Amino acid sequence: MSNKYLTITLLAFLFFFVTCTSLPISQTEEFSQAESSDQVLTITSFDGMQFDGRLRLPAGPVETLVIYVNGSGPNTYDNHRKFGESLEFSYFDLFSQQCNQRNIGFFSYNTRGVTLGEEPPLYQTINQEQYKTYLPSNEIKDIETIIEILHTLPRLSKTRIILLGWSSGTMVAPRVALDQPDAVDALVLAGYVNTTMDDTLDWQQSGESSMIFFRQYFDDNQDLSISPEELGKDQYGILPALGTSKETAFSQLDIDKDGMVTTDDFKRMLAPGYAQMQEAILKGDDQWLGKNYGVLLTSRWFMDYRNNMPPNSEILPKLSIPIHIFHGVLDRNVPVQGVRDSKNTFDRIQKENLTIHIFAGHDHDLNYLLYQQTGEIPQGLEELFNTLSTL
Repeated sequence: MSNKYLTITLLAFLFFFVTCTSLPISQTEEFSQAESSDQVLTITSFDGMQFDGRLRLPAGPVETLVIYVNGSGPNTYDNHRKFGESLEFSYFDLFSQQCNQRNIGFFSYNTRGVTLGEEPPLYQTINQEQYKTYLPSNEIKDIETIIEILHTLPRLSKTRIILLGWSSGTMVAPRVALDQPDAVDALVLAGYVNTTMDDTLDWQQSGESSMIFFRQYFDDNQDLSISPEELGKDQYGILPALGTSKETAFSQLDIDKDGMVTTDDFKRMLAPGYAQMQEAILKGDDQWLGKNYGVLLTSRWFMDYRNNMPPNSEILPKLSIPIHIFHGVLDRNVPVQGVRDSKNTFDRIQKENLTIHIFAGHDHDLNYLLYQQTGEIPQGLEELFNTLSTL
């Protein structure tokens, strides 16, 4: 049971479940000033590694360009996804459309070792040897290379750069801004990570992450625990999707047998799997991680975060560019408290370049899937897009 629930609750920075028919171009090819364009560029990074990115520009002058900094795991410049029989989309279409409508360019890129594939649900192909070089310290340099190359394009030579980082990308983007202060004009961070990666993993396995989900659907009286009666109602039909039933769910979840489902129950449930995960990271057991962790990540990726990525609580206060943080209260990947802590730090040191946006009823991806289901852009995403146009 522990590995099963580890996979369910350790969404772990996959931003989010996260085609085009354009042709590759050279890194210095000119773009028409008058026309919109949609092009794929091959980026050669600092160590010779190559990966593709997709650049979508509106018609006319482009004063601002948004570069999307990926969350963890394999990503492509489309993040084409399919869920079930009826829900299929390319994740970045919404972002590029909303940016281009506001006369903002948009750039997304493939994770190292990842190319577009033809098989659902993720439509990606992974070169395992190249993917081993996917590390946060390398991604920082990759983005610096991307900025340098995009600025060589005549149409983008004087364009302002906004880094839009999501999830683990919120740790990478500020490092780029710190290392290259003249290259980044603003940061927009969503699903924000204020602490270290290890701290965040600990929080995910503390039971708090799991209880955010269960309280949302079962805690009718909002007392931060779930009774047998509340769980038995299952008014949203959640339990079958979790592989259990109304008859057996409570006995499976009430680990300490105190008559209520609480944070401690999930912590106890997750502890064996989390211990195995930590052991796999230390031993470099990528085979175990590949089978049991919810996102395809290597032990080197985890260790690079541990050894080379200080927390945003240390990095952000060093920056003076505009910073906007967007976060959902129902985020189960990263605690919303980190956003509040960051704002408190800026207030204490009397810096005014940080603005936070916290949304009740929003999850880690600011309810992106609701847009795909209803066609209506959720409040958090709408405010994010509008903020991009003001920076």
